[in-house]
Amino acid sequence: MIDFVILGLIFAGSLALLAKASHLTITSIEELVEITGLSEASAGFVILAVMTSIPEMFVAIFSVLQEAPGISVGDILGSNM
Repeated sequence: MIDFVILGLIFAGSLALLAKASHLTITSIEELVEITGLSEASAGFVILAVMTSIPEMFVAIFSVLQEAPGISVGDILGSNM
């Protein structure tokens, strides 16, 4: 029973952290739009492009460090399918 309470508290804390992080992200994007003069749609597309490219960059970095470039090639081909 105590395990469920602990898991519930961890879940609630994670949701609170996620809500705070998303609020911080949105306010930062709004400031970026004001500073650069971009439209909200173009700023959203830029953020989306960066966020979807980050996992592939990490896979490429770690596959090069482990001297296994086939992993990176497979990741790129799989993400483009």
